[in-house]
Amino acid sequence: MRETQFRRIMILSAERTKYTYTDNQARTNNLRACLEDLNIKPNACIGVYENGVEKSFMVLPRNREEFDTILDLAFKCFEQDSVLYRGSNGNTSLYTNTGVKISLGTLDEVPMVTARAQENYTVFNDKYYITKG
Repeated sequence: MRETQFRRIMILSAERTKYTYTDNQARTNNLRACLEDLNIKPNACIGVYENGVEKSFMVLPRNREEFDTILDLAFKCFEQDSVLYRGSNGNTSLYTNTGVKISLGTLDEVPMVTARAQENYTVFNDKYYITKG
C-alpha cells in the first residue's frame, strides 16, 4: 500500500492582541515582505487562535533550512507564541516559541459550521480547516 504524500505547510501570523489594528496591519505587511524577500510565497489566510481572528500566511517550506528560517522569523522577529506545521506524512504539530513541539493529529477540511464551533481553525481559499487528533 502506498502512503499518501501531503504538501508540507506552515501557518504563521505577525499579529498580537497587545497591538492596535493599525500596528497589526503594519506587522502583517512586514511579515509578507520578509517572506517575499526570502523567496517564500506568502499565501494569505485567516487564522482563528484561542477564539481571536488573525490575518495569517500559509507557506510551503522547501527544506529544513527554510523551515528553521520561518520559525526564527515568527518567534524572534514577530513575537509569535507558535507556528502550525503539517509534514509530508500528514501529521500536524504546533511548534512553540519555547522549543516545545505539540502533536495535534491531522489538518482536515471541515464544513464552516464545524470549524466555527472550535477554538482554533484556519480559513484558506474559502475552505475551513481544523486539527483532529
